[in-house]
This record gives sequence, structure tokens and C-alpha cells, in this order.
Amino acid sequence: MGRGVLMNTVLQSLRELFIDKTIKNVKYNLFLFTFGSIGGWVIETIFRSLYSGYLVIPGFLNGPWCPIYGLGITLAIHLCEGKNVADSFIRLFAGATILEWVTSVFFERFTHRLLWDYSIMPLSTGSRINIIFSILWGLMGLFLLYVIEPQLKKFFECYPAFLTISECLVVFFFIDCIIKFLLVFA
Repeated sequence: MGRGVLMNTVLQSLRELFIDKTIKNVKYNLFLFTFGSIGGWVIETIFRSLYSGYLVIPGFLNGPWCPIYGLGITLAIHLCEGKNVADSFIRLFAGATILEWVTSVFFERFTHRLLWDYSIMPLSTGSRINIIFSILWGLMGLFLLYVIEPQLKKFFECYPAFLTISECLVVFFFIDCIIKFLLVFA
């Protein structure tokens, strides 16, 4: 084998190992974020509407997405990768609680908006955190990790066209964020 062929083989292997894998991981994370943001928005819309008795459109943005769910799902999958069920539950419980608290503080401080209010529920620490919901986030996270995510991974591999859809939705999501934050901070 000549030096040129060997060098091309090595470069191709490095490209496949690092660049292609990194691009695939970024695309999968965008897919997870999009799925979580839109799926979370749908579930929260249904839950809050049934609880309230009238249609409630959740979130801060204009589009059908709640990015806290997209970020939560993406982080959960990476935080729990290779962990056992008990360790995963603890990570999901703690991670969701921290994410809820940080998001709540951010929105209250910078937009003067309270996106959720647990204050009337038992086992709440003010309006931001509720132990019952933290347990539910942990349990739903386990369902996501062991039931939903393996199916998403198969779907992601079988239907690459959805990657393009996810990428387009992320662009619309960022446009929505920019417009909303310009309006809030103008």
C-alpha cells in the first residue's frame, strides 16, 4: 500500500470517527431537543387545560414549544447514559429540580414572569419547586430513557428526513426566541 493510499485511509477513518460522529451527535441532540420541546408543550397543554377546565397555552414563546423539556430530555439522556435505574432516577430527580429552579429564577428575574406556580400544592418550596413533581419528573425520565429514547434512536436512524425537519424547527425556535426577547427587553 502506497503512502498516499495509507494517508487517505487514515484521514478517512479520522473523519468518520470524529467529524461524522460529532455531526451525527449534534443532529441527534437537535432531534431530541425538538422532540422534547414540542412533545413537552403538547403534554403540558393537555395537562394544564384538563386541570384548569379551559385551554391553557403554556410557555413563554409564541411557537408550540417549551424548551425546558427539550433541554431536560437532552441532558437526561446524557446524564444517565450507562447508569443503573436507581442512579438514573436520582440524577433525573435532581436534574429536573435544578433545571426547574434555575429556569424559574431566570424568568422571574429577567422577564418578571412566573411560568408555573406550585405554591398552592403540598410539598412545595415556594412557587418554584414541588417534590411531587420532582418525583414525577424522575419517573417520567425513566420512562423516557428506557422506553421512548430507544424508539427515538431507531426512528432517527431509519428516517433521516426528520433531521432536516428538526433542523428547520430549531431555526424557527431561535427566531421565536430572538423576537420574544427583543420584545421583552425593548
